[in-house]
Amino acid sequence: MPLRVAIGIVIASAGRLRLEDRLVQKAGVLHAAVNPTASLQVAGVARVDKVLSSDACAVLKQHILTLRDQAVAPTAQRWAVWMGAADSRYIPGSRVRFSSALEERLTPQRSDVLLPLESGLVADALRTACARLKPVLAEAVAALPLTAVDKAASQNGIASTSSQQLTEIELVECGAIIARPGSAHQAVHADFRRDNVMVTGTSPPVLPGAAERSSAAERPNMPPRVVTFVYLQDTPTADHGPTCFLPGTANAAAHAQMFSESGGMRPGSLDGCVSELATVRAGDAVVYDASVLHFGTANTVAGNERVVLYFGLSRGGHAAECAGPTPEGWEPVDPVRFWDYC
Repeated sequence: MPLRVAIGIVIASAGRLRLEDRLVQKAGVLHAAVNPTASLQVAGVARVDKVLSSDACAVLKQHILTLRDQAVAPTAQRWAVWMGAADSRYIPGSRVRFSSALEERLTPQRSDVLLPLESGLVADALRTACARLKPVLAEAVAALPLTAVDKAASQNGIASTSSQQLTEIELVECGAIIARPGSAHQAVHADFRRDNVMVTGTSPPVLPGAAERSSAAERPNMPPRVVTFVYLQDTPTADHGPTCFLPGTANAAAHAQMFSESGGMRPGSLDGCVSELATVRAGDAVVYDASVLHFGTANTVAGNERVVLYFGLSRGGHAAECAGPTPEGWEPVDPVRFWDYC
C-alpha cells in the first residue's frame, strides 16, 4: 500500500517481469485465516473475510472513482496550498489527507488516491473495518519493530514508551489503489525494509560510486506499519489483478537474504518462496505487516477497474520520527488516532 517503494514499477527489467510471472504461475490461494493474529505473527499476512458488506463496497468504490476524477495532480495541489487555496494541514511523517483527494499516478494504468478523512463514506468504511479488526490490528502493531530511538531510550534508563505507543496507535495512511485494465505486474517489494536506518540505528553501507546513503536502507519517509487492504469488488482469478503475497518474508533475516546492497532482489533468492494470491470477494480484507514482500498483479480483464481501500497503522510517535522539515506552506497538526475509528 500502500507503496512508495514500488513507484518505479513500470521501469522493471525484463528479468523482474519474469520473476513476477513465475510467482503468479506457482501461487496458491491466500485463504481466510482461522487465527488472524497467529497468521500475522508467523506469515506476516492474514486474510479476514466479510469486513465490509458488498453493498457498502459498491457505493464506496463509485465514490472513490468520483474523488479520483475530481482530484488534482500533486504539483497543482502543492501550488494550491502555497497560494492558500487548498487544505494545508499536514501530519508529519504520514500520508493522511483531510478534506481533499490527491491522485498519484504510479503508471498510466495504476493510481494511488489519497482519500479525504472528512468524507463521510470513507470515514464510515474506516470505522466499520477498524471495529471489525480491532483486536487483530492492535496485536499486529504491538509486534512491529521498535525504532532506534526507542532502543536508545530503554538503554538510557528511560521508561519504555511501548504501552503509550500502543495506546496512541496512529493512522498514517488512508487511500485507494486503482488498477485499470491493462495494468502490468508491480515489482515485488516491501513497503518498509527491516534493515532501514530507522529500525537499526546504523548507517547503511556506502557503495563505491554511490551517494553517501544507499537507497537499499536509507531513512524511510514512512514508519514501520501494519496495512489493511479491503477489496471493493470480487477479484476471483489471477487475471483480475489480485495482490500476491510472499508469506514469511516480514523479517530481517529474509530481507538480508533477498535484498542486494543496491536494493534489488538477489537473483534466485525468491525461487523457494511460497506465493499466495488474494483472490477474494468484495468486502474481504487482507491485513499485512508492511515489510512482507508482495506486489499487485496484472489486471487483464476488460472492464475490471480494481479498487482497493487501504489504511496503515503505526506505533504512536513513529511517523514523526520519519518526518523531515515541514514543507513550506503546510501547517503541521496532531496525528489521527486509531481508537477514534473503533
